[in-house]
Amino acid sequence: MPSQLQPRYPTLLPYDVRWQPEQVQACKELWELPDEETSKLMELRRRVADLSHSNLNGPFELVRFVLEHSCHGNIHTMEKRVRQCVEWRDRMELDTVLQTYAPLKVFLQFPFALIQGVDKEGDAVVVIRSGAGDPLSLLQRFGRDELLQGVFWGQELFLWGPWQREYIQKQGRRPKLVTAVIDLKGLNRRHYHPALMLIAQKMMTPMQLHYPHMPKKVLLVNTPGIFRFVWALFKPLVMHHLRMLMEVASEAETEQLLRQHMDLSILPEIMAPGVGKGRAIPGLNPKWEGGILSPSDDDWDRAPLLYGPDDDTTEKYDWSQSTASTSGSSSCYSSLSSTNTNTSPTNPVPVRSAKHLLKGAWTEGFENNRILIT
Repeated sequence: MPSQLQPRYPTLLPYDVRWQPEQVQACKELWELPDEETSKLMELRRRVADLSHSNLNGPFELVRFVLEHSCHGNIHTMEKRVRQCVEWRDRMELDTVLQTYAPLKVFLQFPFALIQGVDKEGDAVVVIRSGAGDPLSLLQRFGRDELLQGVFWGQELFLWGPWQREYIQKQGRRPKLVTAVIDLKGLNRRHYHPALMLIAQKMMTPMQLHYPHMPKKVLLVNTPGIFRFVWALFKPLVMHHLRMLMEVASEAETEQLLRQHMDLSILPEIMAPGVGKGRAIPGLNPKWEGGILSPSDDDWDRAPLLYGPDDDTTEKYDWSQSTASTSGSSSCYSSLSSTNTNTSPTNPVPVRSAKHLLKGAWTEGFENNRILIT
């Protein structure tokens, strides 16, 4: 990993350091691995030694595949899953996404975030106010690829983000698992719009296969009456072992359930009135009250990319005939494509976007693949 990436990846060590005996021992102690699982971890390392370029090739990363329930302790399945994951990550350029991708401003304001606090066992807590959020507006304004890239950027932030530095200082160990609190108060038909359901179908497979053994508990709180109908739509997309981690509470039962797992003071005030003082980790700015998203600069900076040229049509497209929205958006149009021979300032080309990062790779391998888990 180049040295310039280290500030964004505080726990990511160079490959020749990751597998030193002291690192393996620290991983074993963190996860309290028995000798059998430690042996599987070392065997998995041997089998995927050719993938040394990947962020995943380290004891603290591969151990999640060893412990993942859907691998059933089978070393062949573990290797297969790791190789599929690395191939997918390479296509999506996720190993450097925290350095190269700037999330939408409105995405950072969406009512979900890692919290500056831990549960009763010292594990991280993420709060997702799904019922108050407005994902349909994000989809309509910025498109499928931008929405998905933001979701995967959030996953990478949990695995390797700068927040881990302070966590390690306070807890004396690396992060292990996460307790997810999903607040469904306000759930309505906008949240199960057909367009969102289609994205959920495409997203859930890579989310569960390529980010293994991350959730410790999933607390579905403030569930309204409509939840039964919505859950019937989503249940087929959720793997059995993840469903076993879920606990459901109505609005009347929510406080009791939350107190079982954490101090209410770490939660946002809107979820624990008079008690909650929780704040998001630095870099995220969630509007916990949610609601319909208001306009932002992103509407000008990112929206044209959804209808602009693909990589192979850049030279044929005349941006000077486009809307005036390109004139005040220097952040996304700061340089010209290396393949464009026209250097006129009337032909700006997007430098980096979810469309160019993903290039459709998020669907590859999942459309007709039913043999990922054996």
